[in-house]
Amino acid sequence: MDEESSGQDAASRAASLRKLFDPRSIAIVGASDSTDKVGGRVVASLIANAFQGRIFPVNPGRKTVQGLTAYPDLATIGEAPDLAIIALPASDIEAYAEIACKAGAGAIIVFASGFAELDEEGRAHQERIAAIVQRHGVSMIGPNCLGIMDGNRGMAATSTVSIRGYPLQGGRAGFISQSGAIATFWIDKMRDAGFGFGKWASIGNEADVDLATALAYYVQDPATEVICVYAEGFRDGARLRRALAEAAARQKPVIMMKAGRSTEGAAAAASHTGALAGEDALYNALFERYGVCRVGSLTEMVDVARIFLTQRPSPGARAAIVTLSGGVGALMTDAAVESGFEVAPLSARTQAALQPFFPGYVKLRNPIDLTDRILVDTLMYGQTLEVLMASGEFDHIMTFMAGRSPNLMRDSLSASLQHFPTWQGGHVSVWQLTTPEQFASLRKGNIAIYDEFLPAVRALGRARAVVQAWDAFAPEALPAIWPGAASHALAEHAGKAWLTEQAGLAIPAGFLARSADESSQRIGALRMPVAAKLQSAQMMHKSGAGGIELGLRTPEAIAAAVSRMLALARQRGLPCDGVLVEQMEDIDFELLVGLRHDPVLGPFLVLGRGGVAVEVDPDIVRALLPLDAPRIEALLRRLRCYPLLSGHRGRRPAPIAELAALMERLCARFAADATLAEIEINPLAITRSGGIVALDAALRLRD
Repeated sequence: MDEESSGQDAASRAASLRKLFDPRSIAIVGASDSTDKVGGRVVASLIANAFQGRIFPVNPGRKTVQGLTAYPDLATIGEAPDLAIIALPASDIEAYAEIACKAGAGAIIVFASGFAELDEEGRAHQERIAAIVQRHGVSMIGPNCLGIMDGNRGMAATSTVSIRGYPLQGGRAGFISQSGAIATFWIDKMRDAGFGFGKWASIGNEADVDLATALAYYVQDPATEVICVYAEGFRDGARLRRALAEAAARQKPVIMMKAGRSTEGAAAAASHTGALAGEDALYNALFERYGVCRVGSLTEMVDVARIFLTQRPSPGARAAIVTLSGGVGALMTDAAVESGFEVAPLSARTQAALQPFFPGYVKLRNPIDLTDRILVDTLMYGQTLEVLMASGEFDHIMTFMAGRSPNLMRDSLSASLQHFPTWQGGHVSVWQLTTPEQFASLRKGNIAIYDEFLPAVRALGRARAVVQAWDAFAPEALPAIWPGAASHALAEHAGKAWLTEQAGLAIPAGFLARSADESSQRIGALRMPVAAKLQSAQMMHKSGAGGIELGLRTPEAIAAAVSRMLALARQRGLPCDGVLVEQMEDIDFELLVGLRHDPVLGPFLVLGRGGVAVEVDPDIVRALLPLDAPRIEALLRRLRCYPLLSGHRGRRPAPIAELAALMERLCARFAADATLAEIEINPLAITRSGGIVALDAALRLRD
C-alpha cells in the first residue's frame, strides 16, 4: 500500500469513527413500537433523551414507529445515515450489514449475540460480517454488545434496559467496557456519586472496533476529559500502547479495571524469565509506564475519577490534614503516608499564623485537630484553610468535617466553596452527617467530596501517581511486536559468544573441551579454580542434573569432570557440543537479566536478584522496552536488594551507571533482532573487583 492510499484509509477510518461515536443521524433497522423489543427500546431511549440528531426507524410493516415516520428500508430514507443500528437476530446480520454498507451508512452497531462467544460456527459468521464492514471502510461496534451512548447529546444507541426511566445526565467522563453488565453498573456508580457521563461504549466481541481503537478516539475527543475502562484482554498491543502514549502526552487520565490472572504455561516455565514474567504483571508494567491508574473495583474507579473531574492534583507529596477528630486525623495520616504523601510538621511561621484561631492550650501540629472550639467559632475552618493555602508549604489539603450544628455546616460549606475551587494544589474533602442538598452544593462547587476518609486519601494518592507519571513521560519509538513462534535454545557457550560479539558483555575466560585430553592440554591458560559445564541445548538448567561441577583445582580433576559429563550426555542421548571450562569469578553480587517477547505487548525486561535466590525469594521488576539507562537505574532502585548494590554498610558499591548502560545496549539489540526469542543471563555477576560478567546465559532463537 502506497503512502497516499494509506493516508486515505486513515482519514476514512477517522470519519467512520466520528459517525459511530458522534452521529448526526441514526437509522434503526428493526425499529418497533414495543419497548420489549430491542429495536423499540433504542427508539424510545433516543426520543426520551432528546437526541440531538435525526432518527430514522426502519420497519417495512409500519408507517410510523413511536410517532416517527418509518421507512421500509435504508434506501428509501433519502440520505445515508451516519449510524445504522441493526436490531435483528444473528441470522439476519450478515445480509443487513451488506445492505447498510451499500446504503452508505457511516457506521454500524450490532447487538445480537450468538457469534464468536458461542462456538466456532459463530466465530466464522462473525468474521464474515467483519470482512463486509472492513471492505466498505465502515466502523462497527459489536456483535454481542449493548451499544454506545453520549450523555451530552442524548444519544442512547443502546439495547440496555438499565437507563429506562433515568434521563441521561451529561458529563466529562467516558467509559469503554468489554462487559455489558459492568458498563451498566458504572452508570449507576457515577449517578450515585452525582456525576453524569459523556461517551459510553459496550464493545462486545470487537469484531471490528476494538478497545484500543475506542480508547484512541476518546483520547482525541475534547469532550472526554477522564477515560474509564473495563478490560479483560487486548487484541492489538501496539495500538493500545500508541493510545496510552497519546493519553500520557495529552495528560488525559485513563483509569483502568483489568480482569484476568494468567497461569504461566509449561513453555514459559522452561526459563526463569518466562516463569517470572506473568501476563498480569506485564500489564501492571504497561500501565505504570503510561500513567494509567489501575483500580480493583468500580467504586475505586469512581473515587479516582472524582479527583480528576474536580482538579489537576499536584505531583508534590506535602499534605496538610484538617479534621474534627484526633482519631480520624491519625487514621488519615496513616493512609496518607501509605499512599506516598509526606505529613510534615507545621513550620513555626504557619503555627504562628494559625494560633490566634485556636485555644492557647492547643499545640498545633499536622494533622490539625480543630477541637471543640469549632462549635462556637464556626469560621475557624475557613480561617485554617486560608492560612494553609497561603503558606506555600503544602501541595495537598485533606479535610474531614462532621456534625449536626446548622451554623457549623453553613459556615464550613461556605468556606469550602470559597477556598477549594481556587486552590492550586490537590484536595479531598470528607463530609459526614450532611444533607443530600449540602452534598450536591459541594459537588457543584467542583470539590472532591467523599463520605469516607480512607478511600478519599487513597484516591488522591492514586491520582497524584498518575500526574507524576505524566511529568516523567517522554515520547518514544515503540519496538516491533512479533507474534509468538516456535523457538530453539542455544547451548550456553554459543549464547555467551552472541552476548560478547553483539552486546559487548564480558564473560569468564575459558574454552570448550570436546575430550578429557583437550582439557588437559588447554587448562594451563586458565587461573584456578574453574567450573566445568556440559554444553547441550537440551540441558539448560544444569544444577541438579549432573551437568555442572564447581571449584575444580587440578588438571586431573578437570579431565575427570569432562569425562563424566561427556559420558552423561551419551547415556541420556543428549546432543552435546562439549564441556565448557571457565575460570571462576570472585562474586560480590548476582543479578538476573531476562528479555522476552509477549505476543501482545512486545519485548520486555525482567530484572532482579539472581542465582538460586530467584527461585526461593523472587525480588524482581519488569518493564516493557524500549528502556534507556536512566529508566534502568530507576528499576534497579526498586529492588529490595538495591541497598546491597549501593554500598550498604561499607560494601563496595556496584557500578550502577555501567550496569545500566550495558543493559540499555542489550535491550536495544534484543528489540531490534527479529531472530531472538529470549535472552536470560543468570547470574550476571558483579565481581569483587567491580567487573560485570555473564556467568551463565541462555538464548533462544525463533525457528
